[in-house]
Amino acid sequence: MISMLRLLVIWIGKTVLVLSRLRRGGSALPGLVVERLYPKFIHSLRPHFQTVILVTGTNGKTTTTKMLQEILRCKYNTIVHNQAGSNMSRGIISATLAALDWRGELSAEVGLFEVDEGFAAHLSTALQPEVMVVLNLHRDQLDRYGELERVADLLVEAAAHAKHTVINYDDPRLRNSFQLDSVSGAAAASNVREQVPSDEALYLDDEPTEPDYTAAEVFIEDNANQDAAQAVSFRINQRSYSASLQIPGVFNIYNAALALAVSELLEIDTARAVAALGEVKPAFGRTEEITIGDKTLQILLVKNPSGFNQVIASFLSVEPLPTMIAINDNYADGRDVSWLWDVRIESWAEADTQPIITSGSRGYDMALRLQYADIPSRAMPSLRAALDELLAEVPPGGRGYIVPTYTAMLELRKLIGRRTEIGAWE
Repeated sequence: MISMLRLLVIWIGKTVLVLSRLRRGGSALPGLVVERLYPKFIHSLRPHFQTVILVTGTNGKTTTTKMLQEILRCKYNTIVHNQAGSNMSRGIISATLAALDWRGELSAEVGLFEVDEGFAAHLSTALQPEVMVVLNLHRDQLDRYGELERVADLLVEAAAHAKHTVINYDDPRLRNSFQLDSVSGAAAASNVREQVPSDEALYLDDEPTEPDYTAAEVFIEDNANQDAAQAVSFRINQRSYSASLQIPGVFNIYNAALALAVSELLEIDTARAVAALGEVKPAFGRTEEITIGDKTLQILLVKNPSGFNQVIASFLSVEPLPTMIAINDNYADGRDVSWLWDVRIESWAEADTQPIITSGSRGYDMALRLQYADIPSRAMPSLRAALDELLAEVPPGGRGYIVPTYTAMLELRKLIGRRTEIGAWE
């Protein structure tokens, strides 16, 4: 039976949630209030879910959980998901508060949550997941996490509380950190793997070891770009399945493969799961396209060197367009922006770059990095002014790129939302 204290905290949290939505406030605020009032609230959530799935890793959490949500609908009716992307305990609490009724009751089949790497051990201990997915490990927000050895230790600790762990076998740091006979996962053929380098490959010319695929549930056989989608071939239990992904970027094929590995563990019909992937559209800010009048802007979120390199290789160098790069150094972005110097900007310089505008609180740092790569740019600290300038550079009926860090992306979506109707947290 629910205690009166917990019920009172739920009422307060749900009231804050309603007010926050009316004011279009942050998605984590209700959870933050509840956490302050009842620090152990996160530990009380597990009984509300039959199955809990946690998704963590440096890049791809939001997209992978969106893919998983679509796949899970093939089997389950009630899924609670922190789709706003707030991935610490307060975000998970907020998502659950929205599903709880005013009596504090909820019986959901699945709790599907993306979780911050630094909080994975704490949240796994509290939520005791059936499945924990670890996507990759790249240097990210060194001011918060430190070096990757520490993050890997935290993820191994988190996995100890999960019934099943799914990893990316093509990430050598994950292969070396986890006991391979106790996990499952996904891997890719060499022609696909070479397009998505590991963190080591950012600093070394060659991969140090050849992956061991013996425990991979899903194997990416091949991919071929199409005009409107990515054609992908997966091998699962010795059978090949073809999928057409609406989400661009080779790195998203890995996200899809790991989502399919989870579906195999949960005994979801494979053909239906593969078909469901074809219905998934980009999550907010992750290759999302927004139309303003007759012009289209594509938002390409970046957080670290590996992600930025993939954006350059998959978008900026392939189709040079007017581009705005917005770099912030708020807490959610990481205070230390020295990672910009690890990005292979010089590879972009080889392409026929279009007008480039830098913005955000560290827009001048980005402009300096571009200058050292002999790429001209204009620095405009005001995001509003930079957005106006970008739209002026995009020709009628044309397209442009916005390459922001996380908090810059949130602010820019608000600015764009004043000009045109855009989706919420999708």
